[in-house]
Amino acid sequence: MSVLFLRNSGRFAVLATFATGMLLVLLGQVDAAIIEAKSVSLPDVRSAIASAHDGDTVTVPAGTASWNSTLAIAKGISLVGANVKATDDLTVFFDDVAISGRGTAEIIQASAKAGQSLRVSGITFRAGSRATKPTSGAAIHIKDGAIGSALKAPCDSLRVDHCHFDRLNQQGIRVDGWFYGVIDHCQWDTPESGNIFIGTISHPNWGGGSNVQGNGSWADPNYFGTEKFVFLEDNIINNNARVVTSGTLDAERGARYVFRHNTVKNTQPVTHGTESGGYRGARAEEVYNNTFNYTTLKLGGHLLRSGTLLIWGNTYTATSTANHIRKLTVYREDGSSWKGGGASGNNAWDLNDTEGDGRNVSGHSPHLYSSGTHTGAANSTFLQVSGAGWTKDQWVGYSVTNLNQRNPQGFQVCSYVTSNTSDTMFFAYNGTGKQLKFNSGDKFEIYRCLIALDQPGRGKGDLLKWVAQGSGSYYNTATGGPAWPHQALEPIYCWNNSVNSTLNSPIGTVFSPYPTVRENRDYYNYAAPVGDVQTIGVGSGKLADRPARCTPGVAYWATDQGEWDSTHDGPDGQLYVCTAPDTWSFYYKPYTYPHPLVSGSPHSNKGDGTPTRH
Repeated sequence: MSVLFLRNSGRFAVLATFATGMLLVLLGQVDAAIIEAKSVSLPDVRSAIASAHDGDTVTVPAGTASWNSTLAIAKGISLVGANVKATDDLTVFFDDVAISGRGTAEIIQASAKAGQSLRVSGITFRAGSRATKPTSGAAIHIKDGAIGSALKAPCDSLRVDHCHFDRLNQQGIRVDGWFYGVIDHCQWDTPESGNIFIGTISHPNWGGGSNVQGNGSWADPNYFGTEKFVFLEDNIINNNARVVTSGTLDAERGARYVFRHNTVKNTQPVTHGTESGGYRGARAEEVYNNTFNYTTLKLGGHLLRSGTLLIWGNTYTATSTANHIRKLTVYREDGSSWKGGGASGNNAWDLNDTEGDGRNVSGHSPHLYSSGTHTGAANSTFLQVSGAGWTKDQWVGYSVTNLNQRNPQGFQVCSYVTSNTSDTMFFAYNGTGKQLKFNSGDKFEIYRCLIALDQPGRGKGDLLKWVAQGSGSYYNTATGGPAWPHQALEPIYCWNNSVNSTLNSPIGTVFSPYPTVRENRDYYNYAAPVGDVQTIGVGSGKLADRPARCTPGVAYWATDQGEWDSTHDGPDGQLYVCTAPDTWSFYYKPYTYPHPLVSGSPHSNKGDGTPTRH
């Protein structure tokens, strides 16, 4: 028996079809309502949403309208426009929202919490008359519906799909909170000038409770191959500006994202690191099976500034290329800092050389290798010490600090040494922080940092807490004060990328010039086995061809194992890592594709996360 209900609410009708049967009625199990907004105008959409309840769908008809203020959604609903494909451009919101005192100009601000589903679909967001770019926020800004100690679990049903972000003068999407979900079948077309990101993923309060700034995410495993990410899949991203970071996806505060099966022009996803601001960097990424096309910009120059990464199976075409597809950076080592200062080799937040021989002994103070006074000219971008008697390049990879120079946050400025003569030392500068310089009479010290906090290739560690007093500070919950959080080694693996039709081209690799980030320890690129031995890199082939002997840390992609791509039959590949001499262990199988929120299928791989590697 079917029961049909019609609810009238003045300006719109509510049509709800309920499941049949007296038992369902008695149990209160009813289908959600579909609420039709009268028009595409902001007042009509706002009115329809006011009548909606959790689980309802608000539909917006075809049409165009200028929106000059923010639509707030604080319910678990679906907002669905008329676009079937992203670029149908049938339901169009023009961005004429004035910039607020917080520096935002959000068209939609939506919040959701555990147990709710949130979806925005089928809408075109197009640039309006506002010429100024907001300093924060996004056209769609998604936040947690619960904060602080009230946050107990993630919202695991977030979807943004079939939307067109058409030359907006701001980011398209910002996800801020403990969310799992998918952004799919959208298209971004950036303006021809400026530097507009497609969006930002941020997980500041991952784990709930009092976690902030990404600390909870950094205290958890990477969960590679599970649903515990924000997925971006089957999107089209066109960077029309001549700025390499325009059109990129950014990530910060413990962010975790999977970027797969996208078609991208003149850009790549990137991350922020643990430097400059008071927040932690991005935590974990998977980037695979994407097509990147560089027509007006050079391939390269995109950064991973913290955490771990799996980057594989991507296709790159470019008229101009750099030497690698990703650069792994540690900006705290050459001019930048966070609330705890730079990675100087004398900072409690990092793992430092305490013995003068490359070892760290817990409880021992960092070893001071050398100190003295700059005798060279003022404002020098090098250190000069008359009569020092140094051996050529003996200080390469060590850290030098100017005790008289401070950055805007009040910390002493440091950098790692790139070369030295008998009396002159040269060092790196990342171009974004405070450049290390010396004036005559400035004092210096030389220490050695072994592993920097949150550097590329590091992951799960002790939980840090944020004390929001004054300018704010952190402490390690395991020690009660500032201390290295014993971060696990979670190497970056890069394999089977194609550049200009060459599979596993030397350009299709990651690299780092930073002394604490080492190849075949912190990151591994594709390398074919030698005979029956894998001693470096990531091998690839059938499981039967996997070498019997292996060095701990190396990996092997078995092409005939692991079925996770439902668009075709047969195995799709999975990764094994050598966890002890000549011992292979399962490490990673990608999460179900298409994402279950797209296909409607149940979750799979749930809980099948990566074992923490120490």
